[in-house]
Amino acid sequence: MSLVAYVRRTSAVAIAALALTAALLVGEASPAVSAPERTLSFVTWNVCKLDCSSPAPSWSVRRDRVARVINEPGADVVSVNEATDWGFGSRTQWEDIQSLAAPGGYATPLIEDDRCIQRGCTHTARLLIRSSTVQQLDFDGQPSAGYWRVGDIAPGAAWDADRQVAWAFLKGANDTGPFFVIGVHLSTDKGPAGEAHRVAFGKAAAGWAEQMTASRGLAGAPVVLIGDFNSNDLRQPKGVQQVLRSHGWKDAANAPVRRNADINTVNYSSTDLSGWPRRPFRVSGRQASRLDYIMYRGPAKAITYEVVAYLNPNGTYRPEYQGSDHQMVKARLRFAGYSMPDVGTLPAVTAPVPANDSAAGAGPGTPMTNAPDVQPTPVPLPPVANPAGPPFSERSIYVFVPTRLTQTSLKGHWRVITARSDGTLVEALLDGSWVSIPYRYDTKDDDLLPDPRMFAARGGALDPLGGVVNI
Repeated sequence: MSLVAYVRRTSAVAIAALALTAALLVGEASPAVSAPERTLSFVTWNVCKLDCSSPAPSWSVRRDRVARVINEPGADVVSVNEATDWGFGSRTQWEDIQSLAAPGGYATPLIEDDRCIQRGCTHTARLLIRSSTVQQLDFDGQPSAGYWRVGDIAPGAAWDADRQVAWAFLKGANDTGPFFVIGVHLSTDKGPAGEAHRVAFGKAAAGWAEQMTASRGLAGAPVVLIGDFNSNDLRQPKGVQQVLRSHGWKDAANAPVRRNADINTVNYSSTDLSGWPRRPFRVSGRQASRLDYIMYRGPAKAITYEVVAYLNPNGTYRPEYQGSDHQMVKARLRFAGYSMPDVGTLPAVTAPVPANDSAAGAGPGTPMTNAPDVQPTPVPLPPVANPAGPPFSERSIYVFVPTRLTQTSLKGHWRVITARSDGTLVEALLDGSWVSIPYRYDTKDDDLLPDPRMFAARGGALDPLGGVVNI
């Protein structure tokens, strides 16, 4: 996370926490709770094909790592790239991934328009949706999810025209949306033919999306395009990513809150071509190299962006999470300004989990790369209501752990933990046990913030996470 982004986000933490402190000190009445903002999180990840090049571990080793990285962030929509139909035992790699993701609550949309069966595809673009938070729309006659080919969308993409495109019409379970999501894995070819393929798709994507939404009575609905574009601004400044921007697509990497934006999304560099380095490639003074993108158009706005990296305190990768030669990319989008029409929903397709299979579940959280301590200028705001915020079920979540929090200053760092809340208390899973922590859930940015009231009730210093509030 850049220093500027950190200061902005930390200032927001200070505002919320200082407002709580003010309420505690002066006994100010809390206002009524406003409705949660309509947001959903999206991730894209190239998991590396079944025979990922050496020195990558075999799929039998990587599969549990891939399960962890898919399941632990708890995203609502997942674009899975390079999940092949090559056999792994009695299943394909893609079928295996579906089984591994099922314990995390993920399923595939019901595919109603499969042009890959009709004409054949290079099967490298798939979608998973979190069944508890996302639903597939039902247009009663028109398909609401499918697999197409790049050539079906962009006739100018003659080379690699059979590359798969996954798409679905979805909405949040809390009526967020509706929206049209498109998952792609564009040509890997670095020559003129591959570049023509990618650029042709970039030119055609907006028009095709508009036709698809309008034909279903959703003209003007948000559209989210996620996947591995195989193009970056350093190598291809006029590539597909720039073509998309010029056609009205917005890049989630420009979100106001960014984490690990200095990490390349792919693990190759001029000095290390293994794809499997000990630590991520970070850049300074320029934009990180990106092949993996989350873009959108219509009434939506990116509020957070993250290159997901599970690291040891010394900055090296945690092997149990290193499942691919790419990093997962995650963004949270806010949807507003579009009314939900009267459209039904369809059940998603959940893959069976064989008795001898188990996806790696979420374990105790690990500190992420800490940003430096920063002292923002506090701004007084009205106090925040609710003892611990809205309840949420067990999942991984960011928490801001304060090293100093007073009425005039704030210092601390971010980390990721496994937590849950019943609305009265937030509990963290630490060393295999659930313990209550003095934090509250902030729905706006989907994270946990220190609550001075709860710190005061504990004597100001008894935080299992090590936080300190000087009230």
